[in-house]
Amino acid sequence: MNMSTKCYREGVLEDFRLRIFMAVAEKGSFTLAAKALGVSQPAVSQNIAELEKSLGAELFLRRKGSVTLTPKGAAFKEYAGRILYWYTATEMMFGPEGKLSANKPIRLSADGFIASHILPQALSKLLAFNPSLTFSIRSESSGNNSDIRIYAQRHVTEPSFEDIGTFLFSVTASAVSSNPAYSKTTDLKDLPQSARLAVPKIYSEILPLDLKARVAVVSDSAEAIVKLVADSPDIIGLLPHPATRQDLITLPVSLPSLALDVHLQTPEGPNPIATALRRILCDQFPA
Repeated sequence: MNMSTKCYREGVLEDFRLRIFMAVAEKGSFTLAAKALGVSQPAVSQNIAELEKSLGAELFLRRKGSVTLTPKGAAFKEYAGRILYWYTATEMMFGPEGKLSANKPIRLSADGFIASHILPQALSKLLAFNPSLTFSIRSESSGNNSDIRIYAQRHVTEPSFEDIGTFLFSVTASAVSSNPAYSKTTDLKDLPQSARLAVPKIYSEILPLDLKARVAVVSDSAEAIVKLVADSPDIIGLLPHPATRQDLITLPVSLPSLALDVHLQTPEGPNPIATALRRILCDQFPA
């Protein structure tokens, strides 16, 4: 047996061993796990014993007819689930579909604040996992001509079936200023007449009428709003929270009407890169 064959077979064995572990954890029984996997019960027992030996930890408490996870087993289950997910993602990325995707830039459309403040960390993780990928990031308006579309829309409490399928997470809004005099303002209605608002375009469409009258600047660029706020003491910026900056003052106001839901769509059908990106983003911004 040459080295490459040996390594390949050991990798498959590790993959299968993790699947055995997950089956036992879910079924609560070596016998039921064996039936679900189509293997013998002794094979299940042997693989679990070897896994526990290699980890140096007892993963299951054995009782007559059933097993339960130990605290270490429960902790390992979380990691095992993630490992198996990435095994699957690897197969998709480096299989026929993945190779096809890697041969051309992945067209990704995103809202301005998403492209600047949410995507960079997620794409960094994805590229670390598969450096051969390339992305072409476009404005959200070109979404229908993209492989992956990530967009924000007004938060809804009763989403449609379609929205449930594309939903990633919700983003709250923050009011920021460079003026210490506004640091204790709890209601934007209490701001002096000289104070004006700078808002992203998506907020301009959903602002209450009394606040719309205060808007001085509407921009697609969160960075432009942040710079304007930093340079202008009478400008209050309303921004999705990930787009705020630590050196600015966050006013203690509640802006529930400006909450946004972030969604991921694949206009041309499911693809493995989108699946991996969805998982990374959901881990990055847990619901």
